[in-house]
Amino acid sequence: MIGFDGRPDLAAALRGALEGLLDVFPEHLAKPRPPTWFDAHELELNDHFDAILRAHKKDRLAIPIQALRASGAPYHGFDRVHPRRLAWFVPSLLVSWLDQAPGPSDAPFGARDIEAIVGDATDAEDDAWEWTAEESAALEAFFTTAIDAALATPLRAAREPAHGSPERPREDGIVVWSVFSPSVPLDALRVARALRVPADALVIQWAHDPSPLALDHLLEAVYDTEVASKHYLSHEAVAERLGDAFFETTGERQLRLSKAEVTVRRNIARRSDW
Repeated sequence: MIGFDGRPDLAAALRGALEGLLDVFPEHLAKPRPPTWFDAHELELNDHFDAILRAHKKDRLAIPIQALRASGAPYHGFDRVHPRRLAWFVPSLLVSWLDQAPGPSDAPFGARDIEAIVGDATDAEDDAWEWTAEESAALEAFFTTAIDAALATPLRAAREPAHGSPERPREDGIVVWSVFSPSVPLDALRVARALRVPADALVIQWAHDPSPLALDHLLEAVYDTEVASKHYLSHEAVAERLGDAFFETTGERQLRLSKAEVTVRRNIARRSDW
């Protein structure tokens, strides 16, 4: 799982946080809201979706989200799904993210997938988006644990591009070639935001982590080539962490820290223009 890096304490903590989600998110799957008619092909796709769910009904954390998405079911799937039906899948979505579940392409299940699924749900008309108080608390506890695990993950060596990755636009419109392994803690922030979890506390948690590795992750995320990190790290706590670290080192790393702090402070100043 992402963020574990073989450490049993982190694995146990994340597993406990997942169990906490199972305890508060709905135990029963809300029915889909299909139209009044189906054609034969749609019925077949919906039956395939339901068959996958039945095969994993005893363990929500084992549900293959990628297989459900690949089924193409138009009314039982995730297209314009009601938020309360989507709530049942939240633990499964997060496990797929942690496991980087393989999909039909080379790209593993990640933040972009969860953003797309939740985005489809919020596009539905007249669907008020709201977690219960217990669900919100469980999600916040999960992501607090996930950030700790992410910050303990060694940096990805050389940020190698994925094989066969196509050219695609970055979030801020700049085109980049290939898909690079994302910053693990930055990916966690993206997933949290997609699931309507306030990110400020998580960013502060990251910035206040005193470990050298947490600082390395912060530098990597500020200079991320794929994600527009300004939308996640434009926070005074981040700028202060980078500024304090500047006085603790010398040479090229000091210069890099200085540039990163300037970048973050510039983004803070421009945040109202986004």
